[in-house]
Amino acid sequence: MPGELLSAIFYYRASRRPIANSQFKYAGLLHLLTAIAIIIPLQSSGQSTMKRFLRRKELGYPLLDYNGKNIIGFSYVQATTINRIRMSSNRVYLHLARNRQNFHAARESRMKKVLIDRHTNRAIGVKFIKHRRIINVFASKEVILCAGAIGSSQLLMLSGIRLAKHLSELGINVIRDLPVDENLECEILAFIDIKYSVKLHGLPDIELLFVNTYRWIVLLILLRSKSRGRIRLLANDINVKIEIVSNYFDNPEDVKTMISLTICHYTGTCKIRPKGDPTAVVDYLD
Repeated sequence: MPGELLSAIFYYRASRRPIANSQFKYAGLLHLLTAIAIIIPLQSSGQSTMKRFLRRKELGYPLLDYNGKNIIGFSYVQATTINRIRMSSNRVYLHLARNRQNFHAARESRMKKVLIDRHTNRAIGVKFIKHRRIINVFASKEVILCAGAIGSSQLLMLSGIRLAKHLSELGINVIRDLPVDENLECEILAFIDIKYSVKLHGLPDIELLFVNTYRWIVLLILLRSKSRGRIRLLANDINVKIEIVSNYFDNPEDVKTMISLTICHYTGTCKIRPKGDPTAVVDYLD
């Protein structure tokens, strides 16, 4: 689903700004999960107070649908749930399709590679292992690879898509040179159990922030930044906004501190971009 993010059970529509110059049509990204209405706001007993507070507009922002036209403001979290039950892809789609004659799920199987026609460079099927038996399955129309940022990149390289020198050293026949393993990104958050390789000096460099009482997340915060920003006046008038230059990561020590910790939300491989981008891997759908 281009332009959407399903993080845990939370649903976010793409912002208009990041895709303004792409080939995606923003209007087509509005609530794509239309097969079953599963996107509903999460309600809790503590949100009534917040709603009354926001309706008074004490902060000057409206209460809105952040997946709608305007995204600046406050909103309830929207989630893919029904009656507080997680609506996963398996529950919503596979459960409905499992009795179809054209649907088959291979359990206890592990995919080995994508089968690619060397004459047309088109994917024609997949090779996988089930109970120590190698099985080839051929597609009548198309192959859709959904193995995540790590798994998709790995499978494509195993299938012969990547730098010729690298694959040749591993004995893999090269079909196409595409940077499927490049452009990897990951959120910068912290592990709970860590070992320090530097001497402790009594002052913390990182703060671990816990969020709410029912579900918590540990966020990495650069507590003692060595980078320094600045504030500038734009006019001799208190009503004129000032200019803030943050200079985040201006000091390389801040970068070293932040990249020492991470979390498991990998993304960025098998990149979709317009024609002419040398790092592009996947074409847009017409």
